[in-house]
Amino acid sequence: MSREIVGPHPVRAVQATNFAKVTVMAPAIALQARLSAIPHADRAPSVGQSSWRSRAILWTVVMAVAIGGFGIFSQRVQLVRMVPVLASIYRAVGLPVNIYQADFESIRATREGEARETRLVVEGQIRNLARGDNVVPDIQIALLDATGKIIFSWIAPLPENRIAPKGSLNFRTSLEAPPPGYHSLVLKFAR
Repeated sequence: MSREIVGPHPVRAVQATNFAKVTVMAPAIALQARLSAIPHADRAPSVGQSSWRSRAILWTVVMAVAIGGFGIFSQRVQLVRMVPVLASIYRAVGLPVNIYQADFESIRATREGEARETRLVVEGQIRNLARGDNVVPDIQIALLDATGKIIFSWIAPLPENRIAPKGSLNFRTSLEAPPPGYHSLVLKFAR
């Protein structure tokens, strides 16, 4: 926006887009401007502006890290379900993740029968650690030799896969004629 004022000395007033008003008078050449409103590449921001901006940026970064950290901590089960490799990272920092949110309790293994008709019976409970209903997969049972090597494994279906909040599910399974030489067994959820 520009307009010319007629008088003894021509005056031209210009309104800049950055709201700085510049007035030029021909003979005296007077320049009035609010320098704080005109951006200059070679001029550093004032001390007050610099520290305020720095604090705002720092505060934003701190809040982003805090929110992200809280999310990584509180949502670790969901994160490990999406990216299973994260489980080893959480375990390394002392935060193991139980993606099934269930635990085995009161596990008992016994041999029943005689010589050729021996069977291995495994029984116990699965406790729900989730706040709501939980659906757990079937159980995989592995027989280990004295060195910890798996010599036989099988998947035992559960009588029911849904466990109520704070509830538990009893299971019992058996293996006819277990292989000789097993020393211990390991239970885990089948995927």
